[in-house]
Amino acid sequence: MHFSESFEFVNRTKELEVLRNRVYPRSTSGTCTFLRAPSGFGKSRLTDRLIDDLQSEGPTCIVVDPSIRSKSRSERIYAWFFVQRAAEPAARRSAPNRKEFPEFAEFIRKRHWGKINWKQVYENLKGSASISGITKTCIEFLESLLKFGRSSPDSLLQEDSKFAGDVAQEYVKGLAAFRPTLFVVRECHNIDPESLRFFLSLVDAWVSVSFIFEYTTDDRNFSSDHEKIIFEAIADRSSLVIFDLLRLDLKEFRYLLQKYASVDHKIEALADLNWDGNLRIIRELKYRIMVGSTGENPKSLNLLAEFQNNIRTLSSQKKLILALAVVHVEAITREALIGALSRIDPSLRANKILEEIATLASEEGYIQIVGDKISVADEDIFDALKESPVMLPMLRLAATSLRDFYLDLINGNFFVVVRLQQALRQAVALCASTGDIFALRNLIKVLEISAHRAHNQTLYIGIVADVALSRSNLSDLEQRELCGWTAAAAYEAGNSAIAAKLVENLPTLQAYDLVLLACCYGNINRHSDALRLAEELKLMPGGSTPDIALAGELLIFLSLYALGRKSEAAAIHASLRQRQDYSSSRIFGYVLRFTELIQDFPDCTDDVLVSVDLFSRAGLKKSAAYSQAAGAMHLACMGQLDLARRLMREAAQELQPHLRDQQLLINNVVVIELLSDNPDIADCIEQLNAALFTVDDDFTRLTLYNNLFICHALYEDSDNALHVIEVIDRILADPGFGNRDIFVTVCYNVWAFLKDIRRFEKADHYKQIAFSVNLETSCYPDYWNKRFGMVGKAESKYDFLLRRKYHPDYLSHWLIDIDGLTVLKEESAP
Repeated sequence: MHFSESFEFVNRTKELEVLRNRVYPRSTSGTCTFLRAPSGFGKSRLTDRLIDDLQSEGPTCIVVDPSIRSKSRSERIYAWFFVQRAAEPAARRSAPNRKEFPEFAEFIRKRHWGKINWKQVYENLKGSASISGITKTCIEFLESLLKFGRSSPDSLLQEDSKFAGDVAQEYVKGLAAFRPTLFVVRECHNIDPESLRFFLSLVDAWVSVSFIFEYTTDDRNFSSDHEKIIFEAIADRSSLVIFDLLRLDLKEFRYLLQKYASVDHKIEALADLNWDGNLRIIRELKYRIMVGSTGENPKSLNLLAEFQNNIRTLSSQKKLILALAVVHVEAITREALIGALSRIDPSLRANKILEEIATLASEEGYIQIVGDKISVADEDIFDALKESPVMLPMLRLAATSLRDFYLDLINGNFFVVVRLQQALRQAVALCASTGDIFALRNLIKVLEISAHRAHNQTLYIGIVADVALSRSNLSDLEQRELCGWTAAAAYEAGNSAIAAKLVENLPTLQAYDLVLLACCYGNINRHSDALRLAEELKLMPGGSTPDIALAGELLIFLSLYALGRKSEAAAIHASLRQRQDYSSSRIFGYVLRFTELIQDFPDCTDDVLVSVDLFSRAGLKKSAAYSQAAGAMHLACMGQLDLARRLMREAAQELQPHLRDQQLLINNVVVIELLSDNPDIADCIEQLNAALFTVDDDFTRLTLYNNLFICHALYEDSDNALHVIEVIDRILADPGFGNRDIFVTVCYNVWAFLKDIRRFEKADHYKQIAFSVNLETSCYPDYWNKRFGMVGKAESKYDFLLRRKYHPDYLSHWLIDIDGLTVLKEESAP
């Protein structure tokens, strides 16, 4: 019997029956099962057996194996990584003579030409300042059209671009809808939040979809971020089961030990005393016998020690192959592994390397090969390799070799079949881990150019931020370059907490840094600190430009408003409008956009729309689009829905490629739909759930859940509406933002719904929360008093909104955005 072959399946019949009953057709609704256990307890063996039993007549089985073996989530896993692994052809366990959904490559080839963003193609061509730029744009367009290069199916399953993530979701949705489907998601403790939310949404969408998540945990708990997502995403608690897998009986363990590794009685006796349930110890003891290792019997049954003893017996070439697989984290392609290994030892021939890889996989069981990708076989081997003393020099050599391999590829020094996006990801991570700051600074410039393609910049932000915040040997210039780029990228991506830490870490703060830091504080509910920084800005030696001075005044206004000092804020805003020296500033448009904070619509609408023109003339296209989106919302509240839709479409064309704006765009389009006479509620729910996949700040979450709640209430879906109320309660109890005006909106909607279903006591609770905010100082006090029945009539300008049963809420930018900050950076003192 080969060492790497599976053990006999023993004494899991009850567990197998539980899982089988959770899968279509035994289950008549979508199900979600979390199979939790420590490493080596047999989660994958159990689900493999289940799949084998289902093959002939059961659902399509999709095994999502990310090949990420670390027991803690790696920062190199990007958004939608697990969804992409579900779309890979290797994930499917097909049954003979059964019609299956097209494979990903065929699906991509058949996508309609209508998916091409022609306006974006035109804008890219128009913005190209050289023949080479136009050529590059044309090549990228042809790649997209003809599905080769970075738009080929293989590339799209390796890219961290927004387009790649969207296509993978589209494919997996089609896969789930085609016929009954079971998804088995492995290494789920490493899953990216976006993929987890997406998978959980499929459980509610189709009654014949089942998910089994294999979750490695030593303490029988989820990570806090995963637990929060699971609670929010699963509305029907009957569809969710958390199954904590217990270790095998000692009787079964002794049976397997005797059958597969004929060790002496001393080792058998140790099992009675301290076996921890990890079956992989049997494999390692068997390997010891196979290679003739007759060292002393262990004093305890220690898996890590057995692994490390056995690793010592491997050849140097095999150790290097394993080291390359470890430092790569994601599964590494054969081409990349051979290329990196050849740099270390040019005398090694490819066929010899392939022989060693095959032996490590088939005989020694240290690696797993799926298609052309190679990864460490399991998380225990991964940990043993990382901690083994004999592997430490190998791991360092592997990291530097892979780093140089990917840097050369990015710089065009040689050609190899490795995707550029994957090369960039790995190069950034490896430069960070090896401390190559010079190369990392150069890669940042590459990221600047390709940033518009990145779906989740936090992938790169997290890596570079760790370097900038943890290394004490950086020069001031290196610190400023790394912190400066990463802080701006984090702020643009909506990660203000990280951005604030990075700016605070700068050796000195210039005017631009103070403004950026104050804006970050405004996003993370530190408004008093933002106010202090704005006051410091006034006192900076040498004075400041009108743009910087105006930015400081705007920050004072916004901070006072957020702190509830609204009359003081209104006075500052009025003075800013009168200042002639500010009216010519390139960022004066913010003064007019922020009018919506202190004046009701339609009184503020003209200001907001004028700011669109001011920003456009100043060349701040994104800022103009944000203002246009806000103006569209005011027009919608006045009943001018067609005009609002047109303005939102135009704003979306500018903002669509950018990361931070997706929730804003989706939410505001949904608001217009909900204000129409016959809204498409099902589509609104789908859109809002999609927006929630990637949201991470409480204000946006509460706004999206407010509108999702309205959808369920209008649908008369009380179960889902009550579930959303539970989520809303959690946010209201501990909100990560300062201003409380949105509490009035949310609490009114919940109050109105609970009254309708005759839960009067609970309804009154939400009314009291709304009144505690003080309606008289909130936006639209006359309107809200009418809504809550405190007055008999409101001003006629609210007539359109009052004809709607509930009040949807929109999103806007109430801080200086990245376009405006770029203006200030140009003017900030060197």
